[in-house]
Amino acid sequence: MHDVMTLRREAGPEVTRLAVAGEVDLAGGGELRDAMEQAALGRAAAVELDLRDVSFLDSSGLAAVLSGARVLDAHGCALRTACPPGSEARLVIEMAGVGRLLGLTA
Repeated sequence: MHDVMTLRREAGPEVTRLAVAGEVDLAGGGELRDAMEQAALGRAAAVELDLRDVSFLDSSGLAAVLSGARVLDAHGCALRTACPPGSEARLVIEMAGVGRLLGLTA
């Protein structure tokens, strides 16, 4: 079954929270990358990327997240990524060795 990606944005004065659910792949990765870039351009001090409800993350989805992370870094915006140990997203991030780049938290 294909869980279409959903993205919820909550922009606060200091932190923009991006809560993602479903499958992050080629179909939804661009939307997520764009949301991360918009947070950087909106001068967010930090972005919290919540991947706790992601059911699938493939290489194109991870590439989109990494692209967004580069833009955030270039704008001096801190990134914290939340996904629990053992979750699909965390396994992919850890296997790729990019947890530190994404500010991976529990």
